[in-house]
Formats: sequence, C-alpha cells, structure tokens
Amino acid sequence: MTKTQQNMARMFVIIPSADMEAILVVRNRDAERCDLPGVAMASLPVPKNVRNMDETVAGVAKLVGLHGADLSALRHLGWYKDKCGRFSVVETENMDDGFEPPSNYAWAGQEEAASIADPRRRAASVKWFAERGGVLAGRAPWEVPGWRREALAWIDREFARLGLGSPIDIEGRKTGSSWGCVLRIETEVHRVFFKAVREWTDHEPRVTERLAILFPGRIPEILSVEEERGWLLVRSGGEPLWRFGDGPPRCAEEQVVESVRQFAILQSETASHVDTLLTHGCPDRRMLPIEDGIARVFVGLENSLSDSGYVPNGKSLLDSLLAAQGCFEELLVPLGCSSIPDALVHPDFHPGNIALDPSTGRFITFDWEDCSIGHPFISLRACLAHPSVRAAGCRKQVRAAYLDAWREWEPMAKLDQLADIAEWIRALNQIETASTWLRYLPPDSPAYGAGVQTIRDALDTAKQAVAAKCTKGDTPCR
Repeated sequence: MTKTQQNMARMFVIIPSADMEAILVVRNRDAERCDLPGVAMASLPVPKNVRNMDETVAGVAKLVGLHGADLSALRHLGWYKDKCGRFSVVETENMDDGFEPPSNYAWAGQEEAASIADPRRRAASVKWFAERGGVLAGRAPWEVPGWRREALAWIDREFARLGLGSPIDIEGRKTGSSWGCVLRIETEVHRVFFKAVREWTDHEPRVTERLAILFPGRIPEILSVEEERGWLLVRSGGEPLWRFGDGPPRCAEEQVVESVRQFAILQSETASHVDTLLTHGCPDRRMLPIEDGIARVFVGLENSLSDSGYVPNGKSLLDSLLAAQGCFEELLVPLGCSSIPDALVHPDFHPGNIALDPSTGRFITFDWEDCSIGHPFISLRACLAHPSVRAAGCRKQVRAAYLDAWREWEPMAKLDQLADIAEWIRALNQIETASTWLRYLPPDSPAYGAGVQTIRDALDTAKQAVAAKCTKGDTPCR
C-alpha cells in the first residue's frame, strides 16, 4: 500500500471487556446501529516506532475519546474495503479490569454485535467472538489474551532474581506482529529488552546465548532464557544506529562503515564454530553443492505450500518453481569455485540492528531470529539494500569495508564477483525463510500473504536477472 493510500485508510479496533463476554461499540444517533471505534490513519500522530502497534492503538483510543484505556495490541486481522475506502481491524486486549467507557459507548454481546453496520467489520467481530481466547493453529502466543500478563509477571520475577530492581517503564518495541514480540524495560539504572520468538525461530535464545559466550562484547549480554516459551531477557548494548520510523539515519557514515567492518570480522571468525552453532539449533542453509542446495530450497517451498493449503491468487507460485530453479542454477555458477567458507548469516543485518557500546567502542549486533549457517555475503546484500544505508549515501564504502575483511580468502576481483552473486543467494535465503513461515501461519492471515509475496518477488527477480544476462549476451563465469 502506498503512503497516499495509507493516509486515506482507517483503523478500527476490537476492544473486549475484561471478562471477554462483550466488545466495545460506539452507538449511532438512532441507537439502532453501532460500529467499532475507529479513526482515519492520517489523523494519528506519527509513531515513534512504526513496529509498535501498542502505540498506534493507544493513538486510536485517545482520538475516539477513550482516555485512560490501557490497551495491548494482539493482532492485525487484515485489510478490508468499504464504500469509503480501505480500513484495517486490530484486535486488542483490555488490560484495565476497571475501565469504564464514555456514555456514547456500550458493551455489545455476541447478538448485539450483529447490529454493526458495516458487513466486513461485523464479520470481523463475529470471528472474534468465535475465536476469543482460543489458542488457534497459526496464532502466535502473544496474540492470545492473557499472554502479556504472564510475560510481565515472569519479567518481574526475573528482575527480582537478578537484582535489577523494579521496572519503572515498559514500552513495546515490536508489538501486534505475527513474527515476534519485543518490549523495552527501564529501571532506574538498567535498560533491558524482553523478546519472545515464534516456533520457526525458537533457536534464537540458544544461538544468541552461545554467541554471547563465544564473542563477548560483540553480542548482547543474555540475562535470562526461558527456552520452553522462547523468551529471553537481553541487556541493552546501547542505542541502535537507526530505528524504524526515524526517517533519514541520524548515525554518522563512519559509524555505519566501521560497524560493517567489525561485523565482517565477526562473521569470518564464526566459520570455525559452524558445528557448535548447528548443534545449538542454528538452521543449516548452506548452498553447496549448488544443485543440491537449490533443490532443497525448492522442495521445501513446494512442501510448505502444499501442506499449508495454499490457494493460488492469480499466477500460481507452483507454476513458477521449475523455471526459477534453473535461473538460480545459472546465476550461482561462480559460487562453486569460491574458497569463502560458510559462516553465520544475519539476513537482516543493517544499522537498525547494530548498537554502539560507548564504554568499549565496539559495535553490538542483535536480533538473530532468522540467522542461519550459509554464505556470509547474504548479510552484506541485506545491509546494502536497507533504506538507512541508501539514504546515508555510503553503499560503496560499506561494500568496500565488508569485502576488505575477506581478503585472506580471495582476491578483491573475486570478492566483488561474489558480492554481486550474493544477491541471488540472499533471494534463496528469503525463499527458504518465508517457506518456513508458511508451515505455521493460516493461509487467510496477513502474515501468510506477506510470506507468499516475499517468495513471489524473489522468483520474479531471479528470472528477470537471467533474462537481462541473455539480452546482454553474458555467459556465466566459471
């Protein structure tokens, strides 16, 4: 959706009563029809963090007159369209048992909610009543009412055990997302992050804990892990070089370039710890031999689409697999004669996942949920593609600093060639990662649609690249 479309869109929220027996509705003047609370998204204040749905929901509540409402965003139910345009519906949890709404609002039970005027918002409400409180297939734990209270209670217990003091402020850093939940916790002297991960990234607590032991000072300090629930507490390593919602990066170019140089050195050092990281659950996404690696990706994708009940929308992804597989094999020919070792891959490496520790001058890399063992240059391509690096105008310097750390393995000309090829290795990594999501997400969820689009984009890009090579008369360099 474009920025203009988003400004014209609206957001509605489902706010349940404390006993989950009713939802809050606003009555029309005739009192015979009602609707969910909602506002135009253009009227919402610009969020400090666009990934914090709690902040957006709080903005909606304030604008519709629900002052003092303590709401936690659970999940985005989807985008819809009515005669006035596009709108989204977000399910929330009412964290205040004593909340009393204003007089123009009312609690509507299941039968009363049937009088919601718009059929799409009425259908969303009916779905809420059918699913309320249930642990449904594909639903993240934090999308279930009551989970946030349990997590906050665990945080209190762990803070007491660790002697960190009492939390005085807890702010969402990533909420209302199907992929993970992140909270920032402040005490008088400490800043700590709580993170909860999904089934497909449940290796992150174990792998991050092992990395912190292997590379102290370059990985966040792990304070506590609840492996069964996929929870971890991490001490803050400093402010990120860039944050979602910040606009143009505020970090200096030299900081970005130096952080990339240090990260490349870290990656090269992980090459000698591959077996250890695999033992701790790090996914194995090595691509050699090339034919075997590509076949693994595409067989996994086909199985995920089939097992999840994927229904094609337009051109089927399944129809594109065979042709795209051949495209990738052609693009990756030079990979087979490279001496660059497989190492730890951070496929979302960029200034938003890097912090500078002012006490040591070292850069700390965090958010390892999608890490794997594979070709390390995937991380370079992720960094070069990130908006903050593009806006800073330092892509050339970032690339040079990263490749310089690998001169021990290959001459610069070969490293440059591999850095170009890594764009297609990254595409395969994205396909394999998104394929994993599809095994767990319901096909009608927005997150499933995002996964399918990620895969479609990667396949189309590879086919376009091969077509461009053929047009130029290029042949693969062997």
